[in-house]
Amino acid sequence: MADSLLDAATRERYLSRIRALPPDARAWFGTLTVDRMVVHLLDGLKIAFAESRPQPVRTPLKNALGRWLVIWSPVPWPKGKVKAPPGFFATPPSERFEEDRETLARYVERFAAPERIAWGESPFLGKLSARDWAALNARHLDHHLSQFGV
Repeated sequence: MADSLLDAATRERYLSRIRALPPDARAWFGTLTVDRMVVHLLDGLKIAFAESRPQPVRTPLKNALGRWLVIWSPVPWPKGKVKAPPGFFATPPSERFEEDRETLARYVERFAAPERIAWGESPFLGKLSARDWAALNARHLDHHLSQFGV
């Protein structure tokens, strides 16, 4: 079963990993810097929470099979190979890494009350349920936190 940020224990595990992320962490793969990665994850959460609405992307993933492959498949995501759509790099890193990291943690904590969230639409997967968003963001967090060794 995939991780879900709707589960309190799973959410706490990810929050611990986020807060353990040092400002001088180096990527084990890919080209992101740690400060860029933190705001990239934040941009993804802003899309989930309908705070950011990037232009839809034409993709073969906007169907049940595509969503299953990206969100639920046990096959790991490629490392350093996928280019994110433009809306996924909307926020520039600030000079205050610790504040950006804590903002990311606060966004993850919002999954504790999914009924209060007006869910956005994924630009490359289409309309997603709270369950889908919670699993997708857990997978996205895991992918990038692992990239930096936490």
